[in-house]
Parts: sequence; C-alpha cells; structure tokens
Amino acid sequence: MVNKKLPKRIIEGDIVLYKISHKEDGIFKELLIIYKKNRVHLSHWHHGCKELLFKNINDIKDYLNKNRLICYIIYKQNKILGCIEVGRPTITDENLKYRTLSYWIDKDNARKGIMYNCLKLLEKILIEKNNKILYTEVDVENIPSIKLMQKLEFKICSICFKISGKGKTTGKYYVYKKY
Repeated sequence: MVNKKLPKRIIEGDIVLYKISHKEDGIFKELLIIYKKNRVHLSHWHHGCKELLFKNINDIKDYLNKNRLICYIIYKQNKILGCIEVGRPTITDENLKYRTLSYWIDKDNARKGIMYNCLKLLEKILIEKNNKILYTEVDVENIPSIKLMQKLEFKICSICFKISGKGKTTGKYYVYKKY
C-alpha cells in the first residue's frame, strides 16, 4: 500500500521544498513580501485573475483553502524563492489519479534551473504516491514557462480562453499534461 500523504520537507542539495500549514503566519508573511516584490514579474502566472493579486496573508490562505491546494515553499540557503501549489488528488474518467501544479519563482532566481529541479523533484514524489497524471496551465505569452514544460516533457493537451461576462477574451493559456 502506498502512503498517500505528501512529505513535509523534500530536500535535494541546497534546495528545500517545505509544505506549509495555515498556522505558519511567519512563513506566509515572508512569502507575501517576495510575492509583492515580484508582482509585475508574476503577471504571466496570474492569467488576469484578481483572486491571485494577494494583498495580505489571509488572501493567500483563503485562495489555498478555497482551491484545496497544498503549498510548498521553495527555499535555497534559507531564503524563500517562490512556491509550488499542488492540487488535491482527483480521478480521471479512466480512474487514473492526477494532480494539478502551479508555481512561481522570484525574478532574481528565474531561468537558473531552480524551478526545473524543484518540479522534477516534486514530480518524482507524486509518481511514488501513485499519481499517474500531472497538469499545469501556462499563459501563452509566458515563454520561459512554456520552455520549462517542454524541458520537463509535459505535452500540450488543450488551449483555453478566459472570456469576461462582456465577451472579451481576458486570457489565453495552454494546459499541459504529463503521464
């Protein structure tokens, strides 16, 4: 029988992925500072969603709770660099278990292979926990993330358009999948 619970800490070299609980306000405060500092850089991760424009730690916690996400903080040399959000297990029509992933890293540490290594490490853990499919969404203009998904061997399974109530397209993103 596979232990389905994800580990609290995942460590490889100088990178630590730390699964935070909603009681750890100090870590959420640090995360919010990094997030606010990188607000413009992170615009491609938001898909134009106001829900992701966090103003305080309660906004982050509410978002994680509402969407039932597990949040891993990325640490390198005891400094927060970003996070990876992992959706709760869901079953496909073929009865295969899958998880959704979303991620961001601060501008100063982007394109250094850190997110690649973190996602590869987390992917290994998720596969060990019997997750057969991983999904993520990437804004069509977010070229670094598109290249990251290609390097991680994710495949485009669809393209989505977010349309406002007035019929205006407000976002376009690829949905990537990996078996």
